Amino acid sequence: RDFFSNPDYGKKPGAKKTASFLHPSISADEALSGLDKGGNNMLLNVDIPIFSMGFGGFKGYNTIELRERSFVGASIPYDFFEFAKEMKNKDYTFDDLGMRAWSYMELGFGHSRRIYDNLRVGAKVKLLFGIGYADVSMSNVHASLEGDHWVLDGKARAEVNMKGAKFKEKVEEYKSTPGKYYKRVDGLDVDGTGLNGFGLGLDLGAVYEVKDCSLSWLNGLKASLALTDLGFINYGNKIVAESSGKTFEFDGFNNVAVKEESGATIEDKTDEVSDKLADFANLETKPEESGGSSSHGLGATLRFGLEYPIPSYNKLKFGFLYTHRYSDLYAWSEGRLSANYAPAKWLDGGINLGFSSFSNL
Repeated sequence: RDFFSNPDYGKKPGAKKTASFLHPSISADEALSGLDKGGNNMLLNVDIPIFSMGFGGFKGYNTIELRERSFVGASIPYDFFEFAKEMKNKDYTFDDLGMRAWSYMELGFGHSRRIYDNLRVGAKVKLLFGIGYADVSMSNVHASLEGDHWVLDGKARAEVNMKGAKFKEKVEEYKSTPGKYYKRVDGLDVDGTGLNGFGLGLDLGAVYEVKDCSLSWLNGLKASLALTDLGFINYGNKIVAESSGKTFEFDGFNNVAVKEESGATIEDKTDEVSDKLADFANLETKPEESGGSSSHGLGATLRFGLEYPIPSYNKLKFGFLYTHRYSDLYAWSEGRLSANYAPAKWLDGGINLGFSSFSNL
């Protein structure tokens, strides 16, 4: 869970009904419960059908579809939440920290046919027209307590493929060193929109129904298997930015002498920490890696399903569906059990129970 009931709600003026896991009155055990020990994903998949039609022919059934598809995902490792909540004397690793998004149009041509009386197979070839792709990732990021100060090291990288896109840059002056400057990425500027890549995709599937089996209780069982989104898109106009890879050290704001004694103030210490953080975290454009194109996989999805009608009462059916998305940091799994009841042609209903690798909000 990421949000909890606020212990201060109704007790302190202005307290909101919900609070984040960082609230001091929420224990670490409660705050971190429900989080996966590896990566924790927040994903949004959008699949919008624009046009579709189907017709019989070629000894089977055919479809033509045009769809718009988008994906946005974030992966946050368990250590990140643990570090933010506890900051214990131990090493933390944030290698699975990242965000990714892409968008494309899909024109698909599908065909399915019955091979045997109890087996039907199908395939869909898809032409893919890329619109945009963006990936921000962190690598070899560690946080450790060394003596009386924290040390963070690692690198961040951003790659964007979008027509007319370029990073906006800003020159900043170091707060603790007047006259010394650094350059940082200050956003993304997109001059124009439109297609920015091309790719190919493939969907495969099959459905098998048990018939005339000597074990009569198996008759009517249907099993289905599908593997979709096999393929890639080659996006153009690649731009890249990276952090410097410098370490960040922070020892708090203790031991800061008052101005009358040494000339140092808390503002001076704040400026020093701000400059160190800027060197560690700010992204800088990488012209030598920008330009040209890059290819990215779609992230294949496996689906396996079973449907079983009760032999003595075929108006009641039970089902199971397992889904797994292959997409490195953004992979996920889900299982669903269902019961469907159709006492009449005009009336049916059902219930289902799902299990997934996602955390609850």
